[in-house]
Amino acid sequence: MGCKFVGIPQEIHNLLKLFAKKTQISLSIDKIKHFCLHRIIAVGKQDPVILLYAFGGYSYQTRVTRFYSQIPISNIVAELNKFWHDVKTTINQIDPDWLLPEGLGTFQEVPPLLTAQPLLIGSKVMPSLAELNKLTGRLASPFSTANKAMVQQSIDALINYHNHYVTYTAMMLLAATGYRAVRNPLPLLSLFLPHYHCMVISDKDDEDFTNTRIVAVGSILAQQLNYYQNHIEKLCNLIIILKPELGEHIHSAIDKLRIALLNSFGENQTLLKSVKNNVKLPGPLFELQMKQDSLQCIAISPKTLKARLKGFKFPINFGRHVLRSYLLKKQLPSELINFQLGHWSTGEAALGDYSSFELNEAINLLTPIIDEMLQEQGWQALPTLLV
Repeated sequence: MGCKFVGIPQEIHNLLKLFAKKTQISLSIDKIKHFCLHRIIAVGKQDPVILLYAFGGYSYQTRVTRFYSQIPISNIVAELNKFWHDVKTTINQIDPDWLLPEGLGTFQEVPPLLTAQPLLIGSKVMPSLAELNKLTGRLASPFSTANKAMVQQSIDALINYHNHYVTYTAMMLLAATGYRAVRNPLPLLSLFLPHYHCMVISDKDDEDFTNTRIVAVGSILAQQLNYYQNHIEKLCNLIIILKPELGEHIHSAIDKLRIALLNSFGENQTLLKSVKNNVKLPGPLFELQMKQDSLQCIAISPKTLKARLKGFKFPINFGRHVLRSYLLKKQLPSELINFQLGHWSTGEAALGDYSSFELNEAINLLTPIIDEMLQEQGWQALPTLLV
């Protein structure tokens, strides 16, 4: 699939030319390609990346999504067959006796010659499920041996425990939401809206927040974020005795949750900009480090996470690749997938002024599937020992 066979385009051209003479209907390879792409987009049940992986070429709609999707070839074959059978169903509403031309709707996967593993096409930075299980086990392992009394009485043990806990929470956040690998993710706790099972994300933006979006948040991540908020509230009380100004920062990060609920829209925009771009004082996701006998607060970033995952060969934004591929596997409409990943094109913004996108319905469809994915990968909400 995707290979170019010498002579086939010319044979198709000759066939379409003969067809035009008999029927007076002019067709071309490009017209057929455009029909397939535009029908997939209009119907919304399949993702245009299927056509790209099957036949190659370029389309504006897949310029980004092709890099974040990995699909077994067997799934592509099944999707192509489904596409043509749907076309047949539509035509049969007008002409009940019409049949698909021979070969359409009966595509078959070429059996792999050298391996029993399924043939995959697409993203090259997709961990396998076994690698993801290994990663989550590795991230959670420090908590199985942590001692509550030691953590609350020793500053070194407290720093070590907190850094493991924030790394676990941050990596779950990236995996469950499709967050890009950015410095200071979730700059305000108030961006998480547990009552609505969603979160506001600003991970690829200009000053006007053009690409700010809402994403669905499943129950596992929601519980972990609640645990983390409890964690830093208790951490604040323990730290403030040793480092008053640092404890005050942690208290401020928590207090901004209350402030944001009272602010006006304009005040919250200013608040988000000040926190998101503040190098010295990060948001609620931070590491603690001792530097020259001074306890310091360092914002979570791709660099700090990579340092915690030594030996892990995939980039920190692997979660976007895994999430999109999983949603494709579950055959969700491309509109829902692009909503979660922020992959919409101009005029397709789910929350645009003239959009008819139903936010609550989308969240209700996405959250159980995201929870299922996290469970398969081994994620679970872990309460803090500090409470």
